[in-house]
Amino acid sequence: MVRLVSGTETNKWLPPIYRKCTFPILRQPAKTHNDIVGSAFLLHYRKIPYVVTAKHVIDVVNPAIAFSKKDRQVLSVCTSALEQAGLKWIEHPADCDIAAIPFHLPLRIVNVLNIKLITEEKWIIQRKFKEGSWIAHLGFPDGGTSNFSDGSSSVFPQAMPGKIMKIMIGTRARFVMETAGTFGASGGPVFLREENNTFSLIGITIKETMLGKHTRPSEAEPLNKTTALPISLVKDIFESEEMVKQYENRVINEEWF
Repeated sequence: MVRLVSGTETNKWLPPIYRKCTFPILRQPAKTHNDIVGSAFLLHYRKIPYVVTAKHVIDVVNPAIAFSKKDRQVLSVCTSALEQAGLKWIEHPADCDIAAIPFHLPLRIVNVLNIKLITEEKWIIQRKFKEGSWIAHLGFPDGGTSNFSDGSSSVFPQAMPGKIMKIMIGTRARFVMETAGTFGASGGPVFLREENNTFSLIGITIKETMLGKHTRPSEAEPLNKTTALPISLVKDIFESEEMVKQYENRVINEEWF
């Protein structure tokens, strides 16, 4: 595990509270941080919250989302538990590497979680960016988590800053960043640093490629090539007939969890 450094450069434009929107995805049975297979984040759309990740991240048996609680404990929610509520991961209709599931838990559980939603004004209009734009993506690379100041472990994600290297448009739109992203960062959100140190959500990380020798990610030099998809693609999932129907027919009680 690595300790997060307070007062990093990223925190000057991406408020630390927004790290509460990002969580690790773990294979089962999850025992340690080495079982982290990727990242996910909470996104709000038309009054419904969703958990979003890269599709390949959930290609394990019964993946679990690890939510941080206000008492510093971790709540692991398995896909099988969500299925009891009539919910499942929905993939992108054009086979893009994205998947989403409604964030639907009993209120008594939601109230003890230490989480934050990315609201629509931060992403609903796809912001313009260009090669050379400053960005940062959040996630859990190399199974890395962070520690609280007292040394106890947390599920607080790491920030991997860098720049956009290349933009590809068309039916397979995507962009490539130079960051410190490694395995485990896939599925995390990508934020654009805008003027006056404001920010917006512009993408989802789907692939990391090593450019040099293996190093642990840090708030230091960008080292690897990281590929992301435009965040606007998630609307295709949210508005799909399959997603709408399953949300309308979800189980609403306290027993399923």
